[in-house]
Amino acid sequence: NIGIAVFVIDVFLGAKSGFYFLDAIEETFPSAHEDAIMITGYASDDVVNTCVASGINHLLEKPVKAYALQFGIRAVAEKYLKFARKLMKNSEFADTVAGL
Repeated sequence: NIGIAVFVIDVFLGAKSGFYFLDAIEETFPSAHEDAIMITGYASDDVVNTCVASGINHLLEKPVKAYALQFGIRAVAEKYLKFARKLMKNSEFADTVAGL
């Protein structure tokens, strides 16, 4: 499968947490934590520390500003677009990646 997955998840999902959800999908989406944008009503030290320990780079507090969410999504997507541009510009690099 080819594509980009950006996960926008609330820290608290009823009985489970957003962190638990990311752990559960990690086998299918290995970069799920890195490509996640977590949302919370209160960014406590515990929430922030769990994000850092889990490799989550984006944490937004409610109420979420539309521009903040847009920047987070663009940051995740840009990582993949930058890699795609490198593949297109450098055929030697593309051949190396294809051989992996």
